[in-house]
Amino acid sequence: MFYRTSAVEYLFGSEGDAIEYTEFKLGVTVWSLETEAEKPCDELLAICRLIDADELTVSPAEIHPQAEPVVVTSKTDARAFLSIDLTEDPTDQMDVVGLSVRCENDLADAVHEQLKAIRERSAVKTALLRGNLGLASL
Repeated sequence: MFYRTSAVEYLFGSEGDAIEYTEFKLGVTVWSLETEAEKPCDELLAICRLIDADELTVSPAEIHPQAEPVVVTSKTDARAFLSIDLTEDPTDQMDVVGLSVRCENDLADAVHEQLKAIRERSAVKTALLRGNLGLASL
């Protein structure tokens, strides 16, 4: 039997309660995403816990620069995720990578604090964008 979920049910859930999300984008140096022991930094691990996703097991700096983006999705909400885009730009000499996070609104302030901590540690700081950035459609 074929069941079709309506767009309204997908966006608002079956009970009609709106589930709203906040999205973040940030560019930082790859080295700011790991500890001195070459493990993922505490802030990345905290974001994984906040969105109820499996923790990263490999340091972002160990992943090949031309690899596909690493996407860690929530175990309980398919629309929540952490993405690390490690694609190397030939003109980038600073090893900047892109972080994207999508989380439920009630987690946004906690995720924002973790991203601010990563940004402060980075040698290269881009704008920390927060809002409805259209990440779900990428």
